[in-house]
Amino acid sequence: QISVLLVFAACMWLSLRCLTISFESNAPDFTPHNSLQIQKKGDEQRLFCTGVSEETIIFKDPPPKDPFEACFVSAIFGVSAAESDRPFDARVWAREFPNHGFFMFTNTVDLESPGWRTVLYYDKRFRRMVTESRYPKWLAWKHEIIEKFCPVVYYLDGSSQPAKSLQDFRAITQLLLESGVGLAQAKHAVRDLRNEMRAIVKKKRDTKANMEATRKWLERQPDFSYDCQLYANTHFGYNPANLMFRKATQFFWDQYSKEEFSWRDQPFWCYTLYHFNMTPIGLHGFFNTSEKQQGGRLGGHKYDENTNTEAETFLKRKRKICQMIP
Repeated sequence: QISVLLVFAACMWLSLRCLTISFESNAPDFTPHNSLQIQKKGDEQRLFCTGVSEETIIFKDPPPKDPFEACFVSAIFGVSAAESDRPFDARVWAREFPNHGFFMFTNTVDLESPGWRTVLYYDKRFRRMVTESRYPKWLAWKHEIIEKFCPVVYYLDGSSQPAKSLQDFRAITQLLLESGVGLAQAKHAVRDLRNEMRAIVKKKRDTKANMEATRKWLERQPDFSYDCQLYANTHFGYNPANLMFRKATQFFWDQYSKEEFSWRDQPFWCYTLYHFNMTPIGLHGFFNTSEKQQGGRLGGHKYDENTNTEAETFLKRKRKICQMIP
C-alpha cells in the first residue's frame, strides 16, 4: 500500500508540475521587452488615434531643469524605422558638447536614437511624409520646450553630424544671438536655381509635375529672381526668438505646407531669403552628411508619385490600431 501511495503521490506531483509549466508558458510575458512593446502601442494610439485634423506631439523625456547652451534638433520621418534615416549616436556628441540638448522629432515609435530626447510628432492634415518632417525642421521654435530651453538651435538632417569643435559652435551661437537675421547657413554647392530644379527632377528627388508647379508659382511673384542665393538645407543654425527668422519661416511654411508644389524646400527657401533680403551667417564645414545613414522608401532620399500621398497611406494603416481601443 505504501508503494502504491508513493507512486500515486509521484504521479500527482508530476501532473501538477506539468500544469504549472503549461500555465507559465501561456501567461503574458511581463519582461522589459514586452513592457516596451506595450508602451510603443500606447504611444501609437496617442499619436494616430486622436482627432481627425490635428497635430499630436509627445515629449518622451522629462523637460530639462535649466536652459541649454544650444540645442541640436533633427527630424526623421518615414513609413517605418527600417526605411528611415539612421541617426548617429548623440551620446558621443554629448561628451564633446556639454550642456547642449539633442532633440529628435519622429513619427516612428521604435526609431533607435541613442542620446537623443525623443519627440513623437504627427499632423494628420498632411498627405506627404516629407511635409511631416519639414514642420519640426523649420518651425520647431513654436514648441514650448524648444523655445524655453534652446536659446539657439542647430537643425541637422538625420544623416548629418557636427564636424567642428565646441569652441567653433560657441562662436556661431554668439553670432546668432547678436544677429539681426538670426540664421546661419552654408551656401549650396549649386549656384543656379534653374540648374538645381532640373537636377532635383533628374535625380528623382521630386516629380516633374511638382517642379513645374513650383516654377510657375515662383515666376508669378513680382519680386522673384533666379539669382537668389541657394543654401544647403541639410543643416543650419537659428535663434528661435529672432522675429525676422520667425517671420521668414512662417512665410515659407504658408506656401510649402499647401502640398501643391515641390516637396523639396530649396526653391521656396531660396525665394524666401531673397524676398526678405536675408543673408545668413556662414556655416561652411560645420556638419558632415553620410549617405550610408540615409533611408527612405526608395533609398537615398529618392521619391516617386506615391510620395504625394505617403503620409495619408501610412495613417490609414496606423488607424487600424485604433480599433483595438476599448
